[in-house]
Amino acid sequence: MTGNKNVPWGLLILILFSLTAMLLLSGVDYEWTLWLNHHQIEFWGNFTNRTLADGDPFGGSDPGIIFALVMSAGYFCSYRGSPFPRLQPWRPYLGFVFFSALVTGLGLVHSLKWMVGRARPYLVVKKGLPFTHWFESGPQFVSDGIFFGSMPSGHTATAILMLTLAYILAADRTQPLRVQILGWVWGALTLVYAAGMAIGRSMTLHHWLSDGTGIILLDWIAIHLIFFIVLKIPRQVQYLRVHGRYPQLPHYWELQLLWRLLVLTLAVMAVVIGIKAMAFQKAPFLGLMLLPAIPIVAVTGRNLKKTYLGIMVAFSPDPSENPGSTLPV
Repeated sequence: MTGNKNVPWGLLILILFSLTAMLLLSGVDYEWTLWLNHHQIEFWGNFTNRTLADGDPFGGSDPGIIFALVMSAGYFCSYRGSPFPRLQPWRPYLGFVFFSALVTGLGLVHSLKWMVGRARPYLVVKKGLPFTHWFESGPQFVSDGIFFGSMPSGHTATAILMLTLAYILAADRTQPLRVQILGWVWGALTLVYAAGMAIGRSMTLHHWLSDGTGIILLDWIAIHLIFFIVLKIPRQVQYLRVHGRYPQLPHYWELQLLWRLLVLTLAVMAVVIGIKAMAFQKAPFLGLMLLPAIPIVAVTGRNLKKTYLGIMVAFSPDPSENPGSTLPV
C-alpha cells in the first residue's frame, strides 16, 4: 500500500481522458469544424480573433496575456532583497506562472506548429491543401517559407494559462475551504472560457476544433506536471513556511532552466524537421541538421538535468541534504 502513495493518479487520469477525447474528436474534426463555421456567431468569432498585441480592440486572448504580464512582473519583483518584500511568500507561485507561460504559451505552441505543419481550415477549404488529422504530419514545411501552422491554437493556449491560478488557490490544503472552492470554480470557468476560444477560432476557420481542444488538454497536463513534479511548488511553499526564507539560489533560477529548455526544444525541432525532410524528400538537404542537432539534444539534456537537480536539492525536506546551493547566487 505504501508504494501506491506515490502514484500520480490525477495526472494519469488526465492523460487517459485527454487521449480518449482527442481520439474520439479525430473522427468528427473536419465535419464539426465546418459545421461551426456554417453556424458561427459573428460577434464571438471576431472577439476570439482580436488581441491588443496586434493593435486590435480588446479580444479573447487578452485576459490571458494581461494575467501573464502581471504575474511575470510580480515574479521579477519577488527576489530576495527587492523593494517588494510582501511578494516574497508568493515567489514559488509567481515563478510557477512565469515558467508555465513560457513553456506552454510559447514553447509548446510554436514548436508544434513548425514540427506538425498542419494546414489551417481556410487553406484546406478554400485553397485545396490536404486535410490532416492532429496526429499526422501536415503538408506545410519550413522550405515553403514562413507560415503559421494550425496545430495548436496559440489564442486558446493563452486563455488556458489562467488555469495556473486555480492550482495556486486549490492545491494548497492548508488554505481555507472557501479559497480552495474559489480555485475549483476559477478552474472550471477557465476551462469553459478556453473551450469557447477554441470554438470561436474554429468558427472563423482559423483552426480545426482539435487544434484548440488539443492545446487545452496538453497545456493542462503540462501545468499539472510543472506544479507538482517539475517545480514541486508544494515543496517550495513548505520550505518557506518552515524556514521563513527562500534558499540561497539565484534570484531567477527558473531562467537557468528555461534557456536550457529553449536550446533543447530548438534541437528537438531540428531533429524532427530533419527526419521529415529526408522521409518525405522535401528539401532533403535539411536532413543535415541531424548531425549537430542529435549531440546538442544529448548534451543539453544532461546539462538541464544536472542544473535542475542542483536547484531542487535546495528545497529538500531533509536539512542534511541541503548544505546550501552550489549554484551562483
